[in-house]
Amino acid sequence: LHLVKTYRSSSDSPNFQNIPVRDEESMKIVRRALCPRPGHQLLELDYSGLEVRIAACYHKDKTMLAYINNPTSDMHADMAKQIFIIDKFDKDLPSHYILRQAVKNGFVFPEFYGDYYKNCAENMACVWGKLSRGVWKPGQGIEMPNGHLSDHMISKGIKSFQKFVDHVQKIEKDFWGNRFFDYAKWKEQWWREYKKKGYFTTYTGFRCSGVMSRNDVTNYPVQGSAFHCLLWSFIELDKRMERKGMNSKLIGQVHDSIILDINPTELESIIKLVYKVSCQDIQKVWPWIIVPLDIEIALCPIDGSWAEKERYEFRYFFS
Repeated sequence: LHLVKTYRSSSDSPNFQNIPVRDEESMKIVRRALCPRPGHQLLELDYSGLEVRIAACYHKDKTMLAYINNPTSDMHADMAKQIFIIDKFDKDLPSHYILRQAVKNGFVFPEFYGDYYKNCAENMACVWGKLSRGVWKPGQGIEMPNGHLSDHMISKGIKSFQKFVDHVQKIEKDFWGNRFFDYAKWKEQWWREYKKKGYFTTYTGFRCSGVMSRNDVTNYPVQGSAFHCLLWSFIELDKRMERKGMNSKLIGQVHDSIILDINPTELESIIKLVYKVSCQDIQKVWPWIIVPLDIEIALCPIDGSWAEKERYEFRYFFS
């Protein structure tokens, strides 16, 4: 914890947190080498949207809280509708799914972490949408239900990359000036307090001081506190599993995930315990967590490597 300014974790020899995942070939090569004890399974428990949820505990933005507390809402789909001017959005359509991912990774999260409209516009249009940086012509970009992305954008009056940049600039102003006004206000207040004191203290009790940028000041408390939720859960799980005499073992942590080597006969018990500790008991210890926490689970076959993990549905355990 002492090696990173945000007081999140770090690792080396090897760097367990940088094992490939996006490049499928590299992922399979490396993760095939990571296997459980004979007759056991690897189980990965991932806090869902943890940094967004912990950020909401700091800024308490009304719109963000509404999104988090309503599981049927979709912030990224709403932004995709606004940015790409889509009346009827359906993320089950391949093109709409791509545009949602473009907005999520090319606008929403970058804006939260301090990026600005021009970089976002280029990422969404040119990287995700496959459009040029010049004037757009019919038949360019990803395929849409009726034609291509360029056809759709031209029909909406946006006929070039520069026009799209101007469009995203207006959306950025609305994003902070209207949609997430409380979040923007908190960023200003938190920055003013830091300039006055030269430090800030996170909700988990760690003090960050020294020379920091505006983005550092508003991102560090969220990143650190989010990891400390995972760290608290990790330590508490270790204690309870040991008290219960379980054969399953905690073996590591990667960003927002906990990795276990489990005895298959203990699967249901482990999942129940993890959910209780990481999503329920933690809020009793830290009442500043004012939003619900959730986990997603991936499970590997018995004797299978980490490269073979698949999403695992577990809600029936709590019915």
